[in-house]
Amino acid sequence: MVELQLDFKDVVQVDPLATSQQAHAVEVLDAVDVGTSRWRLGEPSAAYTAETVFTPLVQLLTQLGLPERVRFDRDPRFLGSTSLRDFPTPCVRLWYALGVPPVVNPPIEREYRQIHLPGSLEETRERLPLFQHHYNTERPHQGTTCGHRPPAVAHPQLPPRPRLPAKVEPDRWLEAYHERCFARRVKANGSVLLDDWAYYVGSQYAGREVVAQLDATTRQVRFLDQRTVLKVKPLRGLVGTELPLEAFVAWCEQEARARWRRYLSSRHPLKPAS
Repeated sequence: MVELQLDFKDVVQVDPLATSQQAHAVEVLDAVDVGTSRWRLGEPSAAYTAETVFTPLVQLLTQLGLPERVRFDRDPRFLGSTSLRDFPTPCVRLWYALGVPPVVNPPIEREYRQIHLPGSLEETRERLPLFQHHYNTERPHQGTTCGHRPPAVAHPQLPPRPRLPAKVEPDRWLEAYHERCFARRVKANGSVLLDDWAYYVGSQYAGREVVAQLDATTRQVRFLDQRTVLKVKPLRGLVGTELPLEAFVAWCEQEARARWRRYLSSRHPLKPAS
């Protein structure tokens, strides 16, 4: 399992009386082993958020071990923002902490209309494993790695992968973000908002465009105007210490919950986030 590809896919109801909203009420968190085309995870839910993705992902990695890399699309539950202009989300930080670099790509194109799903979450949970078994063991796959054979037939034996570590370094993502720059505008009170943390750079710079540059070695952030360093501040929001994996996953879930609420509030400012 060199590369694991993740995606959310709609389960489309076949009931002709279902409304458009009802017809897409259930989603499946989808994971495919790219090298073998084996479908490793199909977990349906009617309530996927940035917080609830962690449980099925950790369960999958506990069973399969760690891939060399992971790919997913720009879904906000993975990235938090489709702009990719900000700090990594808890989901991305977890992958870095596990030593698995994430790669962003277009969404997986898998069409669940191939099976006649009734539509309810309970019935989807009952029927989806049957289709997953059919996909892996019976349905010929046209990919070059399978040679028109089912993925599990073409690749019956998979090499073991490294197991999940007992402890992780939560701030390992900094290594990949060393010297990365973020454009910001100084607020009227002289502060700059970076990853939801306020940094004071000076009221004399209010309204000015500045660049925030991360320094992973010193764990600081430099605020620059052109090439002039305005301020150097300790980077806020870091965990700061090694954690047991279970504790860091709990931290990720809590942080993801808060970020998801802010994301929903930004899209629907008059509607309270659940």
